[in-house]
Amino acid sequence: MQWRHERAAALAERGKRNCPVCDADIPESVTLRAECCSPKCGEIHQNRKRAAAKRAKVRAERKPCEGCGGPIPDEKHANAKCCSDTCTKRAYREKHRKPGARAAYMRSYLYGITEEEYVVMLEAQGHACAICGSKEWPGKDNRPHVDHCHSTGRVRGILCGRCNVALGLMDDDAGRLRTAAEYLERERR
Repeated sequence: MQWRHERAAALAERGKRNCPVCDADIPESVTLRAECCSPKCGEIHQNRKRAAAKRAKVRAERKPCEGCGGPIPDEKHANAKCCSDTCTKRAYREKHRKPGARAAYMRSYLYGITEEEYVVMLEAQGHACAICGSKEWPGKDNRPHVDHCHSTGRVRGILCGRCNVALGLMDDDAGRLRTAAEYLERERR
């Protein structure tokens, strides 16, 4: 019976308790340690506490905005890298503004070669077209072009724009190219 008096004294001291989830009164029959009115509300309350702790941890570990260097607002999702749309656009421009970044990405995407592999191929060719030997890269956009086999996808070499287009127009057919070369030799006389 002693414990009942102690419990009644503790309840009187603690006063009326409300559930933090549904705001209902917590009945006196529930233990004093309980924070909620029911097991269901207790589960919801614990999940909210875990989520709040996770958000606090993410906020503490969050890096500054990639666009302006300022703090990222809490309203942004956990993986946000910028504080606003303006900063997102600025960061994207800065990332892709690097000379050759777009071309290197496209070579990787289209032909599966890294920037290092591209540079090694170019150096092996003496920084010249593999067919005509031009170091000026004549053609539509005055830059080197990656030549590849359309049936296997294998990269064959680096060509100037004119030579790359010529191979494409001849459908990468070696016999057709030989016939064209013979024609040119015959007609030179």
